[in-house]
Formats: sequence, C-alpha cells, structure tokens
Amino acid sequence: MTRPVLQRSADVATYQDRRHNFWWAAVNGSLFEFGASFVDTGTVVATFLGRLTPGTMAVGAATAIARFGWLLPQLFAARYAQSVEYRKSIYLVGGWGRALSLAALAAVLLWWTGLADAPGLALMLFLAIWTFFSFIAGLAGASYNDVIARTIPPEWRSRLLATRLFVGGALAAGGGLLIRSILESSPEPLLRPYGLIFGAGTIVLAASTLCFAFIREPPTPVTGRRSSLRTFLREGIDVPELSGGRWGRGRALLAGDGERCWPDAGARARRPITAVLSPSPLCPSYALSSARAASARVSGGSS
Repeated sequence: MTRPVLQRSADVATYQDRRHNFWWAAVNGSLFEFGASFVDTGTVVATFLGRLTPGTMAVGAATAIARFGWLLPQLFAARYAQSVEYRKSIYLVGGWGRALSLAALAAVLLWWTGLADAPGLALMLFLAIWTFFSFIAGLAGASYNDVIARTIPPEWRSRLLATRLFVGGALAAGGGLLIRSILESSPEPLLRPYGLIFGAGTIVLAASTLCFAFIREPPTPVTGRRSSLRTFLREGIDVPELSGGRWGRGRALLAGDGERCWPDAGARARRPITAVLSPSPLCPSYALSSARAASARVSGGSS
C-alpha cells in the first residue's frame, strides 16, 4: 500500500509565507530597536552635542528635527504609495538612506581628527547630516505599516510587537552597556568615540533593513489615478475624527472611570463609528486632560 503524496496547496503556501514574513519582521523590528539605541536623541545625541556646545538649544533642535523629519515625509510617501503595486521598496529607500547617512556621520567623526578643535563646524556638519538622516528615515514609516498590515495576520501582530519590544529592548540594554564602555574608554572631550557609536548603529540599522528586504510582499491592486496632495490631505482629516472616540474610550476604561465618562456607552456603542463619543466633564481622566491643556495654554508649553 503506497502512502498518498501531499500536494503543496495554496493555503499551505500562504501559511508558510506568513511564518516566513513573521520571523523576518520580528528580526527586523528587534534590530531596529537595537540600532535606535545608538542614535537616541535623549542620551547619545544629547551627550554628543554637549561636547560641542554648552547650551541646550542644539539638543532641542536635534530632537525637533528628528520628530518633524519622521512625520512630514510620510505624507508624501503615503500619497505616492497609492499608485504603487509594491510598497516595500519605499521602506528600503528610507532604510538604506538612513544607514548611509549615519555611516557618513560616523566616517566624518572617525577620520576627521581636527574636527574636535572646531566645534562650530562639527555642529553644522552634524545638523546637516542629522536632518538628512531624519527626513530620509521618515519614508519608512507609512510603508512599514502598510507592508506589515498586508503580510502579517491580525491575530499574529500582537505577538510580533511583543517579540520586537522584548528582544529589541534586551538588545538595546546591551547596546547601552556597549556605549558606556566606549565613552569610558575615552573620557577626554574627543569626537572619535561617537564615531564608533554611530558606526555600530549603522551596522545594526543596515542589518535591520536587510531583514525587511526578505519579506514576501503580495501585490496591491492599484485603482484609479493618484489623488492630488490637497485631496489626499483633506481625506486624512476624517481619520482623527473616526479614531478619537475609540482612543478616548480606551483611555477612560484603562483609568477605571469608563462608566462615569460614558454611562450610556452600551447604547452608544451600537451607533455608527462616525458618531464619536464625547466624554462627560465628570470623567476624571477628561478633567485631568482639560486641566493639563489649560495649563499648557497659560504657560505656552505643551504636554
């Protein structure tokens, strides 16, 4: 009696592709968390700029550039992705550009030995390369979420995020020890140790991008022409309106005061999603948020 030969069905192939994508995405995310520890604006970049200038304005500028550079390019990348069948290439452009710009910064700090004697020039070079690094990295944001949404099943994404944060956090802790040992080995105010730190970050971020290149991305149906930037931005205005109610309900429930915030939540949950819930002023989390907002408006700051 002969044993039946199992055929490789489409379902099995899809499952294997999903497992393949899951592990490559997990390694990609873990390495990204590891690599990000070498360019953290609150620790590494702040201490580096502290060697160039005694003021804190440069640190604030680097942080603002990093955040603005991460968000702004996503508007244009997301609009461009509307008419592209494969979006992984957009991430790869941002990932490789990020690694190359960081490699350029590391090379300047390692081989330009006289740069430590010209802190003003070093600061200008850093801010120029840092700006390019931040803006080119922003291309990867929207495309990453799009590819993950189409290659990882919804029931696997929490596991993916947990794996990324746990493994990446452990690697980042090891990276912190490595950074401390590099800085302690050269206590004098030189820039070469930071060249080594940024060089290590280059290697890890490049490896992270390489792992993402192995993800098997399915084609995306492209329908119609790419909308204008004005139309694209107008359509995006509805997104906070749809998601704001869910975010507010979740925050109140986590705070344990959901019943006081929305006493008729059961009835209102059956309404269409476009009917955004408005919390009651009696809700403690709502009152706390309002107080913070009022304080920020008075002091001119932000929460």
